[in-house]
Amino acid sequence: MTESIAARIKRILSGDFGDLVDRMEASRAESVMKETVREVERIIDEARSEMGRASARRLQATRQAQMVRKKIEDLGDNARAAMKEGREDLAQAAVSRQLDLEAQLEGLAKAEQEAAGDESAMARDIAALSARMNDMRESLEAFAAARREAERDAPAGADAVKTPDRRVETSVAAFERAMKAAAGEIPTFAATKAETSAKLAELDVILRDRQIADRMTALKADVKLRFM
Repeated sequence: MTESIAARIKRILSGDFGDLVDRMEASRAESVMKETVREVERIIDEARSEMGRASARRLQATRQAQMVRKKIEDLGDNARAAMKEGREDLAQAAVSRQLDLEAQLEGLAKAEQEAAGDESAMARDIAALSARMNDMRESLEAFAAARREAERDAPAGADAVKTPDRRVETSVAAFERAMKAAAGEIPTFAATKAETSAKLAELDVILRDRQIADRMTALKADVKLRFM
């Protein structure tokens, strides 16, 4: 199964690179470090694409909500017109449809809010990943410079090469530190029991009937007041 973008971002920002660090310390290979930086670059590009999709979802939910609000307003006018003509059945149908659309409007508001949250979260992740990548690049440059200096200045005596080696080890340690951060907890949610769900569904029906009755009463009073 392909690793999700969220999991990859968390893996990088949580510093879950123990095996990679071990390989770096064993091989002192610049290629390993460069590939790590390239991986972060790829994830940043994917995160930008994901942020764009979240933005599109938010805008779509906003546009749909505007259309639903207009339909609710039109249905209110239709219900009053039907009541004026003595067609209480048609007015009740319009009121019932209004309640359906209002429930849809709540769902759209939630979708808009969630998309905006995803968009903001991706923006924060991109900023954090960019900072992490900059740290990695700096450490990579320091690592490469220390390696070049060690190769250029290494004297013939074995005891004299300790200082360049320590510089290389310091660069590796800096690179490792640049990849470490606190990992977050993923919340878990308990499933609702079937019996409770059935009771809540029954309650929804009762509340809906009450809403229709209340609105019909208010609509009759409104029409009577307007056309007395």
